[in-house]
This record gives sequence, structure tokens and C-alpha cells, in this order.
Amino acid sequence: MPGVRKLEQEYGSVLRGARAQLKKKRQRGRGVTLPAMTSFPGGMQRLVDRLGSELSCGRDLLCNTTVQAITPAETGGPGRWRVEYAGGSLVADNLIVALPVNAALPLLTPLATPPLTEVPEAEIVNIAITFPKETAIPDGFGFLVPEQEQRFILGCLFSSNMFAGRAPEGQQLVEVLLRWRQQLMQRRAGLHLCGFGWNGAGINDMVKEAAHIGEAIIAGTNAAGSPEAKPLYL
Repeated sequence: MPGVRKLEQEYGSVLRGARAQLKKKRQRGRGVTLPAMTSFPGGMQRLVDRLGSELSCGRDLLCNTTVQAITPAETGGPGRWRVEYAGGSLVADNLIVALPVNAALPLLTPLATPPLTEVPEAEIVNIAITFPKETAIPDGFGFLVPEQEQRFILGCLFSSNMFAGRAPEGQQLVEVLLRWRQQLMQRRAGLHLCGFGWNGAGINDMVKEAAHIGEAIIAGTNAAGSPEAKPLYL
């Protein structure tokens, strides 16, 4: 979260930085507002479709083409970057790598060794369910389930409440997010999962989880016990 890191660097504390920004907004006569929920009637794919509507494969785009390597171009030659792909290469003065972190790291590693070869990711399963419009779905965006309840779901989004046109006529869309870490550990004796994203996202959570798993291994028990209720900050 670069914005949070910037607050810490500028003010010496995230809380002090947040208070300072809030004070500035009040001085400018702006109150505290929540981010707007924005999308397109046909989903976010509409943005990609519109951007590509005036471009064509073979002329402006190379479609279904995997980049194999990016390297600095030869000194004195045209462009500063060379992009290698199956069947050819391209040279450009400027190169934008618009990829998820783990997809970009193999391409960037020859340029500079990253601190990690891969950023850990936690898998979440998304299940879409529709209900008749007569079904009483509560107002709001949805809900999250505390870990201490040991439910199979992480939360639920009331998608039709957030955006129109997300379900067929006469239906309502609800999206359920599933987590499977606890169930996997319970089914597989001797398997212990921890790390960023599994049971927390901060150093404190990582240390506590590692200690908990170490104690469980020494005691000969499964680490998938009752999770601790943890405070969160936004």
C-alpha cells in the first residue's frame, strides 16, 4: 500500500499522516466521503472493449502473443528496449509492463534481481448465485464472516444491490467467496499452511501464525484450530 507507506515516510506515523490529511480536507471545506462504487452496465470488460475498438490485431496489436523476454536494446541502435516473442521481436524507446506482479517478475529478473521470485497469493473461490427478485436480500453491499466463526465462506457480495444489470431480468445476483485453507489442513495430516495472505497480512500476523504452527507441530496436533480475532485498520 504505497499511499500508507507515503504517510509514514512524510509524517513518521500512519495515524499522524491520516489526521493531517483529514485536517487539510476540513480546511478546504471538504468533508470525509466514501469512495464511489463505479462500474459499467456490461462489467469492466467494457473498458477493455472500448480501448480496443479503434485498434486491430496485426496492425496495432499482437494478439495471443506471449512475451518471452525484455532486454535493453543494443547501444547505438533504434530504441532502448527489445521485446522478444515467439516469431520475432519489437524495439521501442519506452516499455510499459502492464502485468500482475507474479507474471512480470520472470521478465524483470534479468534486469535486476527482485527481493522475491514470487509474491505469495491466497486463493479465493468466487461462486455466483442467482435468486428470484422476490427473495428478500438485505440492503447493503454484503458482509464478511469473522474467522473465529470457522465458516467455509469468507464473505458475500450483494452484487445486484451495487450495480444494475448483473443478473437476468427478474433475478438477483449474489457472489459468495470461499476459503479453503482450514479445510485443507484438517483433511491433510501434517500439512501446515502459513505466510502472507493465508491468515493475515502483516508481520505481527506472520510471527503469531508461525509460532502457532510450530507449537502445533511440537504438540503433535493440527494447526487448523480456532483462529484469533484480530483488529483491522483501513
